Amino acid sequence: MVKKACPAHPQRLANFSLKKEVVDTLQSQTNEEGVCSGRVCGGSLMNIRRMSLAPRPPALVLAHAKTFLDQYYRDIQGYDSAEHKGRWQEVSRSVAKRGTYDLTFDELVFGAKLAWRNAPRCVGRMQWKRLQVFDARHITTAQEMFEAICKHLEYATDGGNLRSTLTVFPQRQSGRRDFRVWNPQLIAYAGYRADDGSVTGDPAWAEFTQVCQELGWQGGGGRFDVLPLVVSTPTEEPQWFDIPDDLVLRVALEHPKYDWFGALGLEWFALPAVSGMMLDCGGVEFTAAPFNGWYLSSEIASRDLCDAQRYNIIKEVGDKLGLDTRTPVTLWKDQAALEVNIAVLHSYQQAKVTLVDHHTVSESFMQFFANEHRERGGCPADWVWIVPPISGSLTPVFHQEMSLYYLKPAYEYQELAWVAFHKQNRMLSGEDGEPGGGRQRLTFRMVALAVWFSSVLYTRALSRRVRATILYATETGKSQTFAHELADVFRKNFSVQVRNMKEYEASALKDERFLLVVAPTAGNGDPPLQAQDFVKDLYEDMMPDAEQQKWTFREHYNDFKINGLTDDPKEQQQKQTSRVVEKRQQERKRGVLSSWISRLTLRKSSYDLVGHSNGHVTDGRDRTIYFAVFALGASNYKYFCAFGRYMDHLLGQVGGTRVLGVSCGDDLDDQRKAFARWSSSVLKAASEVFQVDGDPVQVEEEVTRPDQVKLSPAVQADSLVEGLTRAHKREVYQCVVVEMKTLYERPLRWVGQMVLKPTQGRAQYDPGDHVGVLAANPREMVTSVLRRVRNSPAADAPVRLLLRRQTGTWVPHPQLPATTLQELLARYVDLSAPPSQGLLFLLASCAANNQQAARLSALATDTQQYQKWRAAHCPSLPDVLAEFPSISVDAALLLARLPPLRPRLYSISSDRSVHGDRVHLTVGSIEFRAEGGEGPVHLGLTSGFLKGLKAGDTLEVFTNKAPNFSLPEDPSLPILLVATGVGVAPFRSYWHHLNHRLKTTGERRKVTLYFGCRSHKEDLYYEEKASMLRSGALTHTHLALSREPRLPKTYVQDLLLVDGREVYRQLVVEGGYIYMCGNDVVSEGVHKALRAILQDHGNLTEAEAEDLMARLKEERRYREEYCSTL
Repeated sequence: MVKKACPAHPQRLANFSLKKEVVDTLQSQTNEEGVCSGRVCGGSLMNIRRMSLAPRPPALVLAHAKTFLDQYYRDIQGYDSAEHKGRWQEVSRSVAKRGTYDLTFDELVFGAKLAWRNAPRCVGRMQWKRLQVFDARHITTAQEMFEAICKHLEYATDGGNLRSTLTVFPQRQSGRRDFRVWNPQLIAYAGYRADDGSVTGDPAWAEFTQVCQELGWQGGGGRFDVLPLVVSTPTEEPQWFDIPDDLVLRVALEHPKYDWFGALGLEWFALPAVSGMMLDCGGVEFTAAPFNGWYLSSEIASRDLCDAQRYNIIKEVGDKLGLDTRTPVTLWKDQAALEVNIAVLHSYQQAKVTLVDHHTVSESFMQFFANEHRERGGCPADWVWIVPPISGSLTPVFHQEMSLYYLKPAYEYQELAWVAFHKQNRMLSGEDGEPGGGRQRLTFRMVALAVWFSSVLYTRALSRRVRATILYATETGKSQTFAHELADVFRKNFSVQVRNMKEYEASALKDERFLLVVAPTAGNGDPPLQAQDFVKDLYEDMMPDAEQQKWTFREHYNDFKINGLTDDPKEQQQKQTSRVVEKRQQERKRGVLSSWISRLTLRKSSYDLVGHSNGHVTDGRDRTIYFAVFALGASNYKYFCAFGRYMDHLLGQVGGTRVLGVSCGDDLDDQRKAFARWSSSVLKAASEVFQVDGDPVQVEEEVTRPDQVKLSPAVQADSLVEGLTRAHKREVYQCVVVEMKTLYERPLRWVGQMVLKPTQGRAQYDPGDHVGVLAANPREMVTSVLRRVRNSPAADAPVRLLLRRQTGTWVPHPQLPATTLQELLARYVDLSAPPSQGLLFLLASCAANNQQAARLSALATDTQQYQKWRAAHCPSLPDVLAEFPSISVDAALLLARLPPLRPRLYSISSDRSVHGDRVHLTVGSIEFRAEGGEGPVHLGLTSGFLKGLKAGDTLEVFTNKAPNFSLPEDPSLPILLVATGVGVAPFRSYWHHLNHRLKTTGERRKVTLYFGCRSHKEDLYYEEKASMLRSGALTHTHLALSREPRLPKTYVQDLLLVDGREVYRQLVVEGGYIYMCGNDVVSEGVHKALRAILQDHGNLTEAEAEDLMARLKEERRYREEYCSTL
């Protein structure tokens, strides 16, 4: 009788070196099929057990989920608890409803670590508990995938101190393509195949290199060119991104004895990150889940460099060693391979990059093997992969019998991404049924050739198009969303790439033809952090030397911000647009080609080489850089849209040609509508300038009529968390209010502390991070609006808002989920914001009373009258409906036109190491009366919503990372904290974190707090601050009181001036950091005080002091965060 390869009964495993046996009982628990039959062993096959492209049937999902949840709750000692039973019921309902379910973060982390522990081919599993998991399941676009992977690479590399890391992207769902990383490894070297079949670079990656080239990547043709990152999402075609050089740590290979080895020009990268496998966890399939550990030295030396099908350097090394390479009996290959291994080990040690040799890792595995048999009763292991490729029998693993079987969760092989992309497209279009349904099996080469052929045709079509580069920088994600929406508008007739300014070199503009900029303004009129290096380089590379001798970049920017924003944005746009139209008319007279004589080049070297005229730079290639800018901002800030308008000014000043004048989108006045109008206008203008061939792109018209929109019945409603996640493109989770505590209250003002507890898992945050609160409109507002709409569905009927395209097809609203009309009005659209002029114009058409319609029309068309009305009344939509009672508006039309209900960010006031799974917020609210104090009471929407909550209530939130407001890593550097009112919130998280570090590690920092409020009664957390002074977490605290009876008014900037000498010493001499959290008035006061301190104690001029402050901001040592109480 033939013995089965994977027996269900316990298996005795001998160690021939130690002459011992263990019994593997764990294998009896697996339900997974092995790769062996009763007659044939498949253990030495390479990429076995490829997962299907078809989503897992719900019944099987449920079976996997049951097994996984049992494992999870046993691990946390909660098996068969009420929580366990409740979670199982929740998962069962979700699978019945959706065919799948969502893992909590804690379940995901547990499953990811367990999958590594179960991986039979991994020899380095001793570290499985130390895996860092990044949750990227909220991501929707290729750009976001790329940014998440960049974060992964930066964290995992850590300057050479490699950290095991996994990033998990959204799971597979029925009816759509998978999220995929096309690279089987995140970092790999290109292989360029010549006509004669030879390959320059790494032959293992020659076919993927060709895929990248067909997608538009060129490569440099070298031996060690890092391949681009290629990703695809369910809604986007594959996109490639160059991996920034600073994220790829390379190690030049040298030998400790042979100098000639370094002259071979060999190198390798530090981080081995597998990105083509699937994480199969609890029945949920994560098709994009790149992970890394660190290299085994023989992987690089023996396999990557010496294998005949790879770099194959072994002959060259043997010759250099003077070995007889004519016959294998001299064992020259063994000697040469050993020296290459020595060189790799030596080089990585010298570069201080984590690496392990095959002897050490084999001993580590044997310890892991013993631990697993002790803890679990077995250890799945693939002997063929565990034994190293060099010195096999000299390592202990060679002599240990192993049993190969498969457990879940697991990292599984899957179809190559470019093959899967082709197959899934056919499946979703109905050309193919389920994979393996009796059709001819497509070989890799057949599919790859089909993909390449289609790609060749596509690339040729693109080569005839004008390339449009869309640049953006973002703080909240809105600019990124707009940039990708703009790309969708332009993609049909232009070749489009979307780039983040933080990863874009200013010098690359020399190759651009058409530039579109989506530019938000941060803080008090500053460039967003992601754009600061780019715009500074842009100024220094582009501006003539004579101009730079007059102004530094910061001086130039501040001068424009203060003195260059005098024109009204709309008037400025009209002037610029009229000049563009006039220029285009002149071009049509002269002919398009003759108008493209000058070509802007944006490098000083080019400027010096080809000469200059009137500040314009040319390279003689008969092309001009055309550009257009959309600026984002909020008109309640002094320097409205300063950065976007500066970008427009700078590009125009150095010779670029505007396709359209700068357009400003006001966050307080239908910014999305302004963006849609600008998108349409700039597309039309660009099509004229570039004489675009083919059918004109149809930009969807604004919804203004009931026949353009409808509410359609939905089979079932999306859950609130699902709907909010979709609407805001953030990972939303639910919290329970554990405690509400009033810190201070007086007429019209309240400050309190909220303590929240996530309903599942723990919130993952660091000191300085935020919670995004998703508020609800007050119930009375929703009720009043419901009374005034027509064509509304039943109150409890789930509906979906559909928009009619110009083609006549109906599509779901991109942000609004399927739910009841009442919930849509309560949670997804803003009823409290003053209606825009556009919305008033719509309401005018819905007013039955002629006088009311005329009044609404006047407000909608007369901007000055509208602004006065808005400032005097600050009306909400219900206020307008009450003032104009003859209005009756279609429910679907109103939903489509209302602005989204935006989240409000609150700084977290707690620290995970101290407060565990609790999240503390410090919340303030101010009430005021419009109409000169005679009108109704107004309260900030979110602050009023939070104030009305009580213990036991729930609310929906998301975590917003704020790496730019984190504590400095060097504990020796002093820290100055400046805050007013609720601006102390993030600093409370700081002092709890620092106090914990002081108690647990003895780490003591120099921290000075300057806090300002009206009176002693408003001195928030004064007892905590006193306690932190006693413990040493805070070194000094200073209090400024502006309304305390019998005391002179004092503000935080006054305290800074009093301590000027000490502030200068800590900030400038000792290289410290200053953090400011308050409103824009406080920011301006602190800015002036710091400038005065630098002038007085540094003996600087005002301009020199401003320049030094700008450098402090660029070095991230002067950090600001703005807060308000509304």
